[in-house]
Amino acid sequence: MVDKPILHSVVLANFNGGVYLKEAIDSVLAQDGVSFELILVDDGSTDGSLALMRDFEAKHSEHIRVIDHGRNRGQGAGFNTGVAAAKGDLVSFIDSDDVWYADKLRQVQEAFAAMPTAVLHHHNMAVIRGGVTTTELVVDMMALGDIAHRWRRTKCHPDDLPRFAPTSGVSLPRTVLEKIMPCPEVRVCADMWLTFAPLGLGPVSASMTPKADYRIHDGNNYMNAKFKIWRILIEELGPPMTALHERLGVAPYMPSADILPPKPGSITLVDRILDGTPRKALAKFSRLFSASAPKE
Repeated sequence: MVDKPILHSVVLANFNGGVYLKEAIDSVLAQDGVSFELILVDDGSTDGSLALMRDFEAKHSEHIRVIDHGRNRGQGAGFNTGVAAAKGDLVSFIDSDDVWYADKLRQVQEAFAAMPTAVLHHHNMAVIRGGVTTTELVVDMMALGDIAHRWRRTKCHPDDLPRFAPTSGVSLPRTVLEKIMPCPEVRVCADMWLTFAPLGLGPVSASMTPKADYRIHDGNNYMNAKFKIWRILIEELGPPMTALHERLGVAPYMPSADILPPKPGSITLVDRILDGTPRKALAKFSRLFSASAPKE
């Protein structure tokens, strides 16, 4: 009996990504040695992206399906729409400004074959600067193995964990996505739901070898505004993720907001320690840690 070929679903959620969109789609169509479908979700673009998608769909109907949101709902909604339409055994994601290598999906398939219990596979990406692919890698240390256990044990800042690849390096089995989706309809950084939500369900597979190029430009979220990204993870995605884990019977592993730098004007840990402290002790503390002490 011949095994049924593995079908890959590829989800591309786009909003006004027309500048680089053709290159991204072409890189998916160039995948070698695998069976795949490409689901293009347009999230209310106004730059002609939808027309470009429709043109690709007409020319490559055997591979491409286009779904039009009609209005801008954010990256999370785009992922939800694409995953709901996916028919494949393995689901991979690509951003409209990135480029895959031709053997990317084949490498993903081999990775899951090597680690069948993996809930997530991710691979590194090379950086494109000024239109040129460099030798710089996006991730210096890839998350691998039981990351949930490590986070429960260390309760560390996300920066102190091994890192996950951005959207275009992430793939999950559809059986895992059926458990963790839909994700909250956040406007950006929804790929963190794909990487952090499944951690308590099994191990992570990873490859340091880049199988895609990550384009650096002003709109990047992964390599800019790091603390904003962690706040989205912990404050916006954290509560629904915790509720999901409770429903799935997964032991908690998400960190609390206390590990992040305080927001401007917020009460800091030092403020809480000093609350109610006698005035002389406070003055002594101030002399130790401040250039000017308060007058007695």
